[in-house]
Amino acid sequence: MNEALAWFRGFLDTEWAAVTAYHLEADEDAFEGIADGYRVLKDEDVGEALNRVGTPEDMAELKEVFERRAKRVLYAARPVAADGAEAWAFYTSNFMLMPTGRTMSSMFVVQPVGDAYKVQADYSRCFDCGATGKNDGDVCDECEGIGFVHEDGVDFDALTPAGSTSKFEAPTNPRSTAAYEAL
Repeated sequence: MNEALAWFRGFLDTEWAAVTAYHLEADEDAFEGIADGYRVLKDEDVGEALNRVGTPEDMAELKEVFERRAKRVLYAARPVAADGAEAWAFYTSNFMLMPTGRTMSSMFVVQPVGDAYKVQADYSRCFDCGATGKNDGDVCDECEGIGFVHEDGVDFDALTPAGSTSKFEAPTNPRSTAAYEAL
C-alpha cells in the first residue's frame, strides 16, 4: 500500500501542475509538455478538462477561474480488488473551492501496470446515497454500494474491499461526513 500511496500522491502533484499550467501557462508548448506528463499516468479513457484553445481574453478568464481552484485533497485510500485484480481506491476532493467546504467527490482506481502504476478509472460521488453506499439502510441501487459511480476509464464489474481503509484528512463540507465515516 505504501508504494501505491506514494505514487498516487505524486500523481496528484503532477495533476495539479497540469491544472495550474492549463489556467496560467501562456506558452502552449510548455502547457502541452506538462499536460502530456499528466496524461501518461492515466488510462487513455480517463477524462480530463485540459483541452484549451482560445484568445488572450480566454486566458484572462482562465486566470480568474484558477483563483477558485485548489489541488485535490486526498481523504482516504483502500486496497480493493478490481474485477479480481489488485488495485487501490483513492478518495479525493475535486478542484473547486466552495464556501461550504471541500467534499469527497472523486474516487480513482489505480492498478499496477508493468513497473509503475496507472489511474485506470475515475468515479464520481453517487448523489443518490451521498457516497455512503447505503439508502435507508439498504445497498444503494445506483452505485451498488460503492458510494461512487463510474465516469471514465475502465468500467470494472466489481470493486470489492481487499483490506483496511487508511484515512488521512476529513472533508470539510458536512455533506461528506457520513461518506467519510462509512469508509
